[in-house]
Amino acid sequence: MPITKPHVYAHSLPGQPPDNWQPLDEHLKAVAGKVIKFGLPFAGNIRVESAQGRDYAI
Repeated sequence: MPITKPHVYAHSLPGQPPDNWQPLDEHLKAVAGKVIKFGLPFAGNIRVESAQGRDYAI
């Protein structure tokens, strides 16, 4: 039997099916992108490590 990942959502919409809800991983990536854009003028060198273990230097 294959192992399936549980569905975790950042936002749900009342009266809407889960297909229309925002998955947590998608939400976290979007927020991280906004944090980087906002923080860039305040920092000289930013290093971000993703949940997958990849590093991004900005």
